[in-house]
Amino acid sequence: MAERNPRVQIVLSVGTYKKLERYAKTRETKPSSEAAYIVTRVLDELDDAGKIPHPIDQANLAGLNSLSNETHGLMQSYLKLLASGSSVPDEIIQMLAKETELTEEELKGIRDRLSSK
Repeated sequence: MAERNPRVQIVLSVGTYKKLERYAKTRETKPSSEAAYIVTRVLDELDDAGKIPHPIDQANLAGLNSLSNETHGLMQSYLKLLASGSSVPDEIIQMLAKETELTEEELKGIRDRLSSK
């Protein structure tokens, strides 16, 4: 069974909701679909501008001392490949995702973001 996307509820002013409703009508969609699209687009723009902290924050970095030798080695390989501009193989990403709290998607996102610069 496919995993459901997370749900959130937001409260809009009446004026903002009416604008959203009018916009959705022009696109022949539901206001909730347009709200999801708008939120996604703005968050992507903020992320691209570096305004959203990366999942590896200071709290996660503090835990690096407790990494196993294998995880430490994987992290080192991952970072060295990124720093050199080389492609990080999916195998390293998969193993690192299993050993850390990061998802494969997050690790691939880092790789892809750095390789596109």
